[in-house]
Amino acid sequence: AGHDAEQVVDALVRFSRYAVPHALLVDIADTMDRYGRLRLENDPQRGLVLRTIDRAVLTEVIRSKKVLPLLGQRLDEDTVAVHPSERGRLKQALLKVGWPAEDCAGYVDGEAHPIELRQDGWELRGYQKGAVAGF
Repeated sequence: AGHDAEQVVDALVRFSRYAVPHALLVDIADTMDRYGRLRLENDPQRGLVLRTIDRAVLTEVIRSKKVLPLLGQRLDEDTVAVHPSERGRLKQALLKVGWPAEDCAGYVDGEAHPIELRQDGWELRGYQKGAVAGF
C-alpha cells in the first residue's frame, strides 16, 4: 500500500486502544523487510514463476515441507515454475514461513456481465448513485 514498516508500526502504536506487544511490532517490521525478495511473475516463455533476488531465500523456501508441494521444477538458480492453480495457496504458504511474495503476475480480465438495476417506483439516494458510479 506504499507504507514502510516504520509508518505501520507508528500507526498501530498511535491508534491502538491497548499497548501493542513489542514482539508483534518486531514481527511486522521483519516481515515487511522480507517482502519483495520473492516475486511471482508471468514469464513469456515459462508461464507463472517464482523468482528471487536472493538465492538463499529461494533455497530456504524450497526446503519447506509446506511450500515444496506447491512448486514446479526449478528452472534456474533464481526461478521456480508455479502452476497457476497454486498461486493463492503458494502466497499463503510463503507468508506463513516468513517470506511474503510480491505478486507481479497480474490477472486476466474475466468475462463481462451486464448488470441492470430496475427502479420500479423507487430511486437511489445520492451516496448510492456515487457508489454505483464508482463500481
